[in-house]
Amino acid sequence: MNFRLILYFVLIFVFVFSCKGKTKDQENQPFNINESRGYALLVGVSKTKVKGYDYIYGVENNITRVSKILKKRDFEKPTVLIDLPKAKEITDELLGYINNLRDQDLFVFYFFGHGDQVEDDSNDEIDGQDEFLVANDSIILDDRINDILRKSNTKGRIVFIIESCHSGSMHQVNGNDIGISEQLIDNRNKSAMPNFIYMGATTDLEEAPIFLSGGIYTSKLSWVWKNAKGSKLNYEEFNAKLKKRLKVSPVFISEYAKKSFLDNKFLTIEEL
Repeated sequence: MNFRLILYFVLIFVFVFSCKGKTKDQENQPFNINESRGYALLVGVSKTKVKGYDYIYGVENNITRVSKILKKRDFEKPTVLIDLPKAKEITDELLGYINNLRDQDLFVFYFFGHGDQVEDDSNDEIDGQDEFLVANDSIILDDRINDILRKSNTKGRIVFIIESCHSGSMHQVNGNDIGISEQLIDNRNKSAMPNFIYMGATTDLEEAPIFLSGGIYTSKLSWVWKNAKGSKLNYEEFNAKLKKRLKVSPVFISEYAKKSFLDNKFLTIEEL
């Protein structure tokens, strides 16, 4: 065997070995603990056992619309609970995500389904009404969602996007008639909340319009993202564009959010 042939085989061996080694190293390399990451829980409830609520069409379409935006923003693969998720399943996932959120991370909770009001029996609502989301088997009161948020102690960033009827204040107690509570929240309660932005399809007194193809709010949100340079807008700018596309009154609550969070581009993972 001549020298050139031997050299040829040696070079091939070295090349193959180095490539395999690099691939193995990449697979075993942990992610940077200081890197910001985006997580999401997407919930769509089309059918419920709770009496008085009809089947909702277009759940898959709405989930797809939001998923496409998250993918563009490089979120991790979201957890999707669709069609028949139970109340405990939703709150357990919500609790798990929020409690494990790191300081630099962003978490999005999206819900599409029925929402409603019921007489407050704990005397913590100024308007005398509790808001709730309708799961497949039962309801989720705003008290429960508020409890999860206040007890989390997370310093990560959280965005709620809720498309349901009466969705002005699904995250809090002490809501008022129009779902915007900036003048009603005392500093003590405000400080107990995490770094948080809330987006609701309607006020607490309104019903959310829904077509066979899905919810109007999420459809218009997707439109703003694609057609109004939504990816370049911060949260307040994005909400202003969205509001112009809707006949109902969407709710945007930002008093819990830090300025650096609000100034970020809509659903951008890296914080300014």
